[in-house]
Amino acid sequence: MSYVLAMPVPISSPGKPTILVVEDDAAVRMVAVGALESLGYGVLQAGDGREALKILKGSEEIDLLFTDLVMPNGISGQDLLRMARELRPRLKAIFTSGYSEAFLRGREETTDSRVPLLPKPYRKQKLIEIVRRALDSSSALDEGARPSAC
Repeated sequence: MSYVLAMPVPISSPGKPTILVVEDDAAVRMVAVGALESLGYGVLQAGDGREALKILKGSEEIDLLFTDLVMPNGISGQDLLRMARELRPRLKAIFTSGYSEAFLRGREETTDSRVPLLPKPYRKQKLIEIVRRALDSSSALDEGARPSAC
């Protein structure tokens, strides 16, 4: 009688979702990147909208854009998402911000109501939940209601 041991699927297996994390605060970005990588996601990172656009114009597969709303260098998270969807129309997204939703509503970079907003500071568990929901959603543009903020 012979036994076959099942080998675990490696974290770096093809087909895993890739997330582009865009955050101007390097410490916050590293926390998000570390949490997502620990779960087996492929992660690309950028410190602002301009860096993110360079990545988005490349051929790298990206399943989800996780971006801060208020960033330096003239490209807000909302602007970035608009430009990203011109390049990749079905790109899913999550916004994050340390500002309150009420504050953001009064600014130009008001959030797209179809894109979930993860308020900072956030716990790893909330990040995991919102990322899974976003990746499991049917499409980037077909979501009619704003998920509850985490």
